[in-house]
Amino acid sequence: MPSEDHWYNTFQNVYVNTSDLDCTLNSVLESEQNLLVILLMITQVLERLNEIQKEVMITVQELNKSQKLYREEQHEAHEAKVKATNVDAK
Repeated sequence: MPSEDHWYNTFQNVYVNTSDLDCTLNSVLESEQNLLVILLMITQVLERLNEIQKEVMITVQELNKSQKLYREEQHEAHEAKVKATNVDAK
């Protein structure tokens, strides 16, 4: 039959292992909570990046319209200059 010391040591080993398990579970739970916070932050960053991308697309479209208008006006100014030169030459 096992002695009292044997049962005491066995109990201590089980207690220590259970404590280690509790620590491990707490660590896993903290890691899971940290992961959830990180995922939330990533989601928020991706949403903001999507908004920024839309703003950039709108800005590029406006820039293209302005550039087209500038080229048209530049072309018209050049034609007016050529016509004025031709009138002066006659």
